[in-house]
Amino acid sequence: MPVPTVADLTEPIPFPADAGTPLWTERRSLPVGTIYGVPLAFALGLIFVVSSLPGRVALAAAATLIASLLVRARRTALIETFTVTDRFVMVRQPAGGRAAIPVAALTGLTVLGDRVRFDSSHGSLTFGFVRRQRALLRAIATAAPNAAISRDMGAFCRT
Repeated sequence: MPVPTVADLTEPIPFPADAGTPLWTERRSLPVGTIYGVPLAFALGLIFVVSSLPGRVALAAAATLIASLLVRARRTALIETFTVTDRFVMVRQPAGGRAAIPVAALTGLTVLGDRVRFDSSHGSLTFGFVRRQRALLRAIATAAPNAAISRDMGAFCRT
């Protein structure tokens, strides 16, 4: 189960109006393709299997309904956007939540399974779920070459 993004800052940092050149960006969203795509595929497949005309019409109507729900759900599926620029590490949420840490203040980065925690002199910022971790590590190595990068192997085995 993915965990939420957490900003544990020791002092409030104003969110930058001009963040700089983006080096890495990832959008975290709900898996609506999986949630609605599997029933849609079954409904479409069953249209060809069912021999009765009323059954095909009912399955076609169900497939149309599921497809419309899929399109509607994709519009509101965004949870948050992670961004690393040459000057800031940021997270933005559609509901208005946002946090940023200056890259110059980064002291370290820890990969905790599918989460990534940025430690700085201003506190820490933990990204809840990062798919493209290697690309993120390359961007951090470019933006903050002096930041220590480590992996917490205990995050993989919680026994």
